[in-house]
Amino acid sequence: MSLLFLTNLFKKNKLNIFITIMCSVLIISLILNPKECINSSLSGAKLFMYKVFPTMFPFVVLTNIIVDYGGVYIYAKIFGGILCGIMRLPKNCSIVIIISALCGYPLGGKYCADLYEDKQIDFSTAERLLNIASNCSPLFIVGTIGSSMLNSPTYGYLLLASNYISCIIMSFLIQPTKNQFTHKNIFPVNMKKINLGESIKKSVENSISSCSLVGGFIIMFSVILSRLDSAFFSQLIKQNKIIGSTIIGVIEMTNGCNIVHLSTIDILLKLMLFSFFTSFGGLCVMSQVYAFTYKDKFKMIPYLFRKAIQGLVCAATTFILYTFYSHFTILTISSKSYTPLNINFVFIIFLFVCPFVIYKIIKLIESF
Repeated sequence: MSLLFLTNLFKKNKLNIFITIMCSVLIISLILNPKECINSSLSGAKLFMYKVFPTMFPFVVLTNIIVDYGGVYIYAKIFGGILCGIMRLPKNCSIVIIISALCGYPLGGKYCADLYEDKQIDFSTAERLLNIASNCSPLFIVGTIGSSMLNSPTYGYLLLASNYISCIIMSFLIQPTKNQFTHKNIFPVNMKKINLGESIKKSVENSISSCSLVGGFIIMFSVILSRLDSAFFSQLIKQNKIIGSTIIGVIEMTNGCNIVHLSTIDILLKLMLFSFFTSFGGLCVMSQVYAFTYKDKFKMIPYLFRKAIQGLVCAATTFILYTFYSHFTILTISSKSYTPLNINFVFIIFLFVCPFVIYKIIKLIESF
């Protein structure tokens, strides 16, 4: 009788039972290894406080202030045509795309949800935007991976280009629905007036809450990874670094990237793995995105599947870019020979973009 009851209970509550068992096993493991638990928690806390919080907090504060003062409309007016036209999105999605490109995970997801909650885009557009505007931070790609791990900013910029190109490709792979919501007039003549002090106070409070949430996930996944590493993955990594690093990277991209960096595999394979990890994001990043979007009932299984596709697309793009540039001997391991090329490249891009931005700002001022 009791066996039948347990069988029926398991059939009806598979997920609940699975999560309960996994958490119970983890708790027992932490009790048996308290020192490792404390060390991994401290490691996660240091990673958050020294690497994530200093870059994320000011970005979130300033972005919230921009949103309060009608920045969605201003950015849409200046950049909406070119950015959202290519990706087949409403113009007011441009601010989310820019935030995602500049700030990285999980802010694209956060502001995508905010835009949907403010009824500025519909659900199908928000779900599509969530997959397109979900990028890794350029600071992490160029600074941490390129400069610190590979000792070459050139490789960092190659990975960054692959990351952005994969997002554009995903905008073509994920088709917009026929009845996709569009705004005929998204530019109000008179924007609402908000007290600056009130806006700063609200923005700081929101930023602290958002950053604390991200920090909690980083610490939690650091503890989980430490237990998995000691239990199984340490032997797997020693035997096959590619498989081991891939599994770790799928769970948490920073640790996966670090294992790849320490390995002796070919540089092209390293770059492709870095591309996959940064575009896919890992379960840790997806948990952070879900924490900001769960109340809007976005489906995370399709999101995970699409991120996996983006990871593969990004890895393939990296292969093509690396093959192309190495053929013309532009890429070099030496950061010294890279610097002039980098400065000239950025300067040329600036010369092309600057007149367009100035023209759009003038037209925006004239419209008011």
